[in-house]
Amino acid sequence: SNRTEHLSILKNTADGGYLIAGNYADSASNGCVLIKYNANLTLEWRQLHPNSVTTLTSLLSIKQTADGGFIYTGELANVASMV
Repeated sequence: SNRTEHLSILKNTADGGYLIAGNYADSASNGCVLIKYNANLTLEWRQLHPNSVTTLTSLLSIKQTADGGFIYTGELANVASMV
């Protein structure tokens, strides 16, 4: 399937690397994409976080946590249908 990605956030990470984040969509799903590079610009990992209930229309912010992980926030569509 054809996946489109809109990468809108670039952050420096505590280890000197970079995190690129944004949204993706394809014929089967949509959600957030997170891509981690080390300081030498070698890809370390790439993760897709599909939406399960609503559509994340935009990734607004991402922060590195004290334990080295990441937390992100975004804007949801269809919020009125959430219970």
